[in-house]
Amino acid sequence: MYNYLTVDGYFVGTGIRDSVDGGFIELELFSISPDLKDKIKKWVFQYEVEHYNDYANEKNIETLDTEGKEIAMLLKKELINVKVKYLFGCKFEGRIDIGFES
Repeated sequence: MYNYLTVDGYFVGTGIRDSVDGGFIELELFSISPDLKDKIKKWVFQYEVEHYNDYANEKNIETLDTEGKEIAMLLKKELINVKVKYLFGCKFEGRIDIGFES
């Protein structure tokens, strides 16, 4: 099973990557709520829309980042023994760790 996950909005992915081995993971492999799965799918789709708009709308990017952080926290809440990171920004230049020891 996966112990370290990254929430990542890259438009060709599923929204969740294996933080150790890389590669996106199909959402169906996780025991998470249908609502969270739908939220992730919609969020990834919106990131794709912004990609094709060259990430021109800063307000949309901020909204996506807020949603991404929320998804990461919800994922951590539903997958208790998993460490979760959120890779934020349209250039994926930063991250927020949720459940990682400092």
